[in-house]
Formats: sequence, C-alpha cells, structure tokens
Amino acid sequence: MFLPNQTIDAERSTLLASRLRERGYVTAAFTGGGMVNPRIGFGAGFDLYDVADVGGVREKFARPATSSAGTRLAPVLDWVDRHADQPFFLFVHTYLVHNYSPSPEFLPPGEADGRSAERLWRRADLEGDRAAMGELRRRYEATLRQADAEIVAPLLAHLRRGGRDEEVVVALVSDHGEAFLEHEDLGHGRSLFAEQVRVPFLLRGPGIPAGVRRPEWMDLADVGVTLAALLGLPPRPDASGRDMLAGEVEGRPLALCLEEWAHGTSWEALLSGEWKLVSRARAGSEPERMLFSLNGDLLDQEDLGGSYPEVVSELAGELERLRSDLSEAQADLGELEPAMRERLEALGYAVEGE
Repeated sequence: MFLPNQTIDAERSTLLASRLRERGYVTAAFTGGGMVNPRIGFGAGFDLYDVADVGGVREKFARPATSSAGTRLAPVLDWVDRHADQPFFLFVHTYLVHNYSPSPEFLPPGEADGRSAERLWRRADLEGDRAAMGELRRRYEATLRQADAEIVAPLLAHLRRGGRDEEVVVALVSDHGEAFLEHEDLGHGRSLFAEQVRVPFLLRGPGIPAGVRRPEWMDLADVGVTLAALLGLPPRPDASGRDMLAGEVEGRPLALCLEEWAHGTSWEALLSGEWKLVSRARAGSEPERMLFSLNGDLLDQEDLGGSYPEVVSELAGELERLRSDLSEAQADLGELEPAMRERLEALGYAVEGE
C-alpha cells in the first residue's frame, strides 16, 4: 500500500520486471506515466521505460493526441520486432479508458459534437444532471472500444503475424472501475463500492486453460505472483499475492483503504469469505459500516448489516488488525517531488503535499 504522494521502495518490494531481468529477459514499458511514473518507483527492472501514452492522453478530459493510433503504437511494435528472438517482458499501459474523451469515430451517432467532457463532468457531478451522466457513460464505453481497436487488437495481431502468438503469455488488467451513480457517485477514487474496485483480469497463453472463469475474488497483488509462477520463477515468501492458477486458491481476508485525501472521506473495506464490509467516515465522526454478500450482489446494492450485526463486529475487528499492519508497511515510504505532483494532478489525481 502507498498513497499518491509517496514512492515505492524498490529494495523492499522487488518488482516482477526486476526478477525477470535477472533471469535474462529484456524488459520494456510503454505507459501514460502518472501513477505508474518511474519516479514513483515503477521503473525498477526495466531496460526501457517510455511515458508517452500510446493512447495519446496528456491530461484528464483532453482529446487524445492528433497523431494516428498506428504512429503512437509503432514504438511498441518496433520494440517487439527487435527482441523477437529473446524472452521479453512488455508492459503497455494507457489512460485512454480514464478520460471520457474518445476520438469522434468511436462515439454513438449524434454525440460527436465536440462538447467538453470536463463540462459534462461538472454538470453530472456538481449539478446532478442525469442526462450528462448518461453521456459520460457512453463516452466511457467508447474509450473502451477505442482502446481495444487501437491498442489491444493491433498488438495481439502483431504477435500473431510474428509467430509469437502461441508462446506469449498475455495479461489484461485494470487498476479500478468507474461509478455511474450506482451509489450516487461518479468517477473513481471516491469510494470502495464494487463498481469502483471490481476489475477484469484476463489471461491467455501456454499453460492457461481456455474458456475458464474463476469464481474467487482476487487482489491486484495476485497478478504479479500468478505471472511469476507461469514463467517459472520461484515463489517469494514475502509476496502478498497468490498464484490464481494453482488449483484451489485458499481465500484470505483482503483490506482496502482510501484515505482522507479522497474528497474528505476516509474509506475502508474488508473482503473475507462470503462477506464484504465497507466502512466510511469523515474526520471526527463515527464510521458508518455496511455489509454486503459476495455471493451474487455484484454491485454492493443490499446492505445486510442490520441482519448480521455479529458479522459486522467480527469483520470490523479483523479490519482494525489489518489496518495496523498496512499503516506500518507504508509509514517509511518516500515523498514525491512537486513536479511529479503537478503531473498527477493534470491527470485528475488529488495529491496532498507534505
């Protein structure tokens, strides 16, 4: 766990890229920077770390860069070709599905009229304009189509043409979801309800059974552990994640935290067994606790806390213990420099100073 004004300790947290490079892999990242900027610590282990977003995004709500998608993706494809005869680890990341500003050809008919995404956001978020919210949702869906058409599909097709398709492990994952008033909220980074924290994790390649959908919930920390196991790396005793392909995966409590920098409210959540506890509080007030079932209630719609107070009490105690562990783990991480804070704020992240 680290906050947006802190940096990763690469000595304490050995990243997958570092482990693979030690095994002879050539490594590269093509990212949108921001929360995965190398100055935060994500550059460890990479031979190349490029922060020119392949989706063309420069700041929140801005249209993608005018250069063609093929031109923006060309450095990635060229890098793959130059290392086709070597084992490689490639990380491709974009803020395109973050921006509400797709290219006009991906918008529904009648909505490619140049209306400002930022103005739509203000109308939806500050004025409660449901029509503006609906348009933002359609724009969000259009950015998904654009990312698939301009980044994912061309990259997979290039691997196929190069004869690497059957031997490359491909993982697709997101860092967060997006809220569209499921809980009277819009966007992300404002709560820990399911629509903001449930994300896809798709895997394909050698050693991965096709067409299998796993029922277990997972943590993003599981991604690196699963990939490491697939690539034959020995398990690390200090790793917090699990190998999601290791047969029956034993469940364990998972704590989520969203600190007070997130719009004035502190959020905590705990997933344990069949339950999810969500706790929210403003400074000086008692937390409000809600209990949801992980068996079928995919969007945290039915609060069962009143029916199961003993479960709420038990999970609240477990959350308190895990909170203490998390606070100790992130207490000595470094601070970002001012220029990096400004870049994050341009992408829409609220970052506290010292």
